[in-house]
Amino acid sequence: MENIKKTHGKKTKKESKIFKFSLKDKNTQFLLVGIFIIAVLAVFGIIIMQTNQSPAPEKTAQQTEEAAKLLLTEITLDDCKKNKCFSLSSLEEAIKNTDLNAKYETKTVLYDTEEGKALVKKYNLTKLPTLVISGDLDKAKELESQWLAANLGTKESDNSLILRNIPNVSYDIEKNKYLGQVKMITLSFNECKECAPTPKPENFSQLVPPVTIIENKKIDATTDEGKELMQKYSITAVPTIILSKEIAEYETILPTMGELGTTESDGSFVFRESGLNPLYFSLTEQRLVGYVKAFYLIDSNCTACPSPTDLNEALNTALGFKIVENKYADIKDPTNLNTALSWGVTKVPAVVYVGDVNAYFVVKKLWDKLGIVKDEKYILTNLDFLTGIQYEDITTLPKQTEVNVGELVVNTQ
Repeated sequence: MENIKKTHGKKTKKESKIFKFSLKDKNTQFLLVGIFIIAVLAVFGIIIMQTNQSPAPEKTAQQTEEAAKLLLTEITLDDCKKNKCFSLSSLEEAIKNTDLNAKYETKTVLYDTEEGKALVKKYNLTKLPTLVISGDLDKAKELESQWLAANLGTKESDNSLILRNIPNVSYDIEKNKYLGQVKMITLSFNECKECAPTPKPENFSQLVPPVTIIENKKIDATTDEGKELMQKYSITAVPTIILSKEIAEYETILPTMGELGTTESDGSFVFRESGLNPLYFSLTEQRLVGYVKAFYLIDSNCTACPSPTDLNEALNTALGFKIVENKYADIKDPTNLNTALSWGVTKVPAVVYVGDVNAYFVVKKLWDKLGIVKDEKYILTNLDFLTGIQYEDITTLPKQTEVNVGELVVNTQ
């Protein structure tokens, strides 16, 4: 239910109130943090979440006697760590948390040994590293249930559980190669001191599932090598990044990236304007893109509503706009009230943004949930993602019909 107050009267002095950025939807939060939306369930998310429980009670004598004995066998390669293979440690920890009374033993088997090859053949394994869980699984029904529910792998005829849904980096036995080793080129524009930074390799490691960048080559767009890349891929905005064709080996991630750039004929993925974080330099328009002006619609008679200063600080954190001018318009001015109502604004605070607003990915993806667009003005009317936000209903305010709708009467913040 919206927090709409009717608090007219003498405005009392209030302490500065900083409204914290609090998004309810994790996909939205991820987008606003600065990379892009990846709406894919973490491979081990279910099992880890379900095992994040309070410690089990102390074992009884009967529980100790009946405790499951489980063997966790890792099948891997001796150079897997050097190639940044997916680590099984977090999964093994989650497994052990499913039954704190069980007794666990961990064993590592290398693929190029007789035992390793025998296990690969027995279970028809296709990717490494993997995990085989064997032992008293008839006493570990909770583990089996979570394993299958999370689609981590299969249950075999001998009752063993096999990890088959393996995130990259992994080794493909048939192809005899490691999958998911992505190289990145950061095409910078060193002359642009105000341009936003591009994503770093560690940002990609935070995706779900994580993308492994094994190399990041930095090239300035003004160099011969940079110009060659811009011509090869028809790049029209810098700085940007180029991912090698191995990004396609992350089958659940690449389809979600289509709105951010293009997949080229050589398999490389190039981030275009739609996926860049302003400010960036448009080679087509020969200017910096991403400057925005903000006009805060407020009611100075509303004692519970946030001030323009509070809004500016909170919204800069939430939306990431590059604001070059802040002004406010008080709706107690009849012109401002009539103008706001003519735009479809029914409550304040609201914010009118003009400039390169549509250059921001958050606007392209979410603005229909955040506000309205009127004559190239992006009007933020839904500020519910700010914790503690209070509104003032302006549809109930007395209107002066003789006052025409016009431009806002503004003051500098």
